[in-house]
Amino acid sequence: MFIKSYEALRNHIYSNRTIETLIQFEYSAFEEATVPICTFALKNSKQEKKGCYLRLTDFRGGMEVQRQKTLEAISNHDCGFYFEASQDNFSKIPGSPVAYWVGEAFVRDFIVGDRLCKVCETKKGLATSDNNRFLKLWFEVCLDSIGFNVKSNSETVNNGYKWYPHHKGGEYRRWYGNQEYVINWKSDGYEIKNYRDASEKLLSRPQNTQYNFSKALTWSKITSSIFSARFSENGFLFDDAATICYHKNEDELLWTLGFLNSKCCQNILNVLNPTINIQIGDIGNLPILHDETRKDIVTNIVEENIALSKTDWDSFETSWDFKGCPLI
Repeated sequence: MFIKSYEALRNHIYSNRTIETLIQFEYSAFEEATVPICTFALKNSKQEKKGCYLRLTDFRGGMEVQRQKTLEAISNHDCGFYFEASQDNFSKIPGSPVAYWVGEAFVRDFIVGDRLCKVCETKKGLATSDNNRFLKLWFEVCLDSIGFNVKSNSETVNNGYKWYPHHKGGEYRRWYGNQEYVINWKSDGYEIKNYRDASEKLLSRPQNTQYNFSKALTWSKITSSIFSARFSENGFLFDDAATICYHKNEDELLWTLGFLNSKCCQNILNVLNPTINIQIGDIGNLPILHDETRKDIVTNIVEENIALSKTDWDSFETSWDFKGCPLI
């Protein structure tokens, strides 16, 4: 229903078949395994009609509960988990997911909005292939050996610092934080860029390094279920576990951050990718709308949220900007 590798199959079905009925079960409906399950019936021809869909993902208790809820939906279409939808709308959404429960306004956002990848640059960070060697928690190294507030790779060539702040994903946290690691980027990452095996094959993947130390947005690829994005000041590098988003205009970057941490964005991601592994393509496909009349309001709220989150982060000893416990 959602996985990228089956997109071509879904589009083939939309173009040549008709989804008559589909029931999406709860993950634990089968006692033998906890996996996403659906059952469906297709008509072997294309017809202009709406299909019938049952969304039973919120009802736990095994297949007997699913059976009872199916009968309830058949007898009462106003139950809240019975839907009728045209499969023609599915292909208007990036990835062509079987998103039968979304409304017309949801589909319209993808038509009138800009894809995030068109207005911002979304990139993956570097991969060292040996994090135990090249990455450390900031308090594991001498503080005087860490280069803070660096703005370009060229500054690292002769400034004498070995370690630099590094974003590596982390747990759920919005607006600011998860600044725990430093990376060996001495002399513009010489050791990482030349980390090879015995046959001289390059083991590391120092990709997109031209974006190092720039202001950006970052988030973790693996989520607990709720997506969270954070603002990154100048001076950081990025891991491949922490996807990054750049924009030359900082105001637009803050507008984007406000959108990424909104309920609206979460609802869209639940359709594009309902798994815990958010891909860079999912973020790039998000539709973002621009409203100049509300830009200043949103930007001010985002700046306030970043400041509050930074104050919270710096109130713990795990922050390199920790000054003292605010309760003392």
